[in-house]
Amino acid sequence: MRKLVGILLLFVAVALAPLAAAHGPGTYWVILRDTSIQPEEAELLQNDTILFMATGSDNLTMRTTDIQGRLIQCEMAKNDSCTTFLDHVNWSRGLYMFEFFDADKLRYTFNLTVLPDVHNGTMDNMTSTNQTTAETVGTDLPSDVGRSTPWPAMMAILVPGLAALMMGPKLRGDRWNGF
Repeated sequence: MRKLVGILLLFVAVALAPLAAAHGPGTYWVILRDTSIQPEEAELLQNDTILFMATGSDNLTMRTTDIQGRLIQCEMAKNDSCTTFLDHVNWSRGLYMFEFFDADKLRYTFNLTVLPDVHNGTMDNMTSTNQTTAETVGTDLPSDVGRSTPWPAMMAILVPGLAALMMGPKLRGDRWNGF
C-alpha cells in the first residue's frame, strides 16, 4: 500500500511540475496586403523577433524608432520582408509605432507593445521615446510574473518522503527477521 502511495505521489509531483521555466525567442509575423495589415497590433516580449511580410503589389518603406531614438527603416518590394529583433538593450518596455509608407504616403500603422522578458533579468522601467503621456505603459508588473515552482523546496520534501515510503516496509521487515 505504501509503495502504491509513493508511486502515486511521484506521479502527481511529475505531473504538476512544469516541464520548462523559460521560453525561447519567438518570431511573430505581420502580413502587409494591398488593402490591409494583419494584425494591426501585437504584444511581444523582449528578445522576440517581428517579421513584416509585404504581399501586396506596391513597394513599402517601414519606419520606426527604438528606445534610443534611432530611426529604423527598411524597404520592401512585393513578397519581401523586414525583420526586427526586439533585444532588451534597444527595445525597452513600452508602446512603439511602426509606420509603413508607399511613396512617402502613410499607408499602414502597426502598434507594438513590448513587455519585459523576465528570464533575461532586465526589469527596466524605461519607456519609449516616441510615446505621449496618453500612451505611457504602467511599470507595475503582475504579482505572478517571474514565479515558478519552488524546485529546491519541492525536491527537499519529495525525495526523502518518497524514499521513506518506499524503504519503510523493507527496513521494518529486516528488523523483525533478525529475531
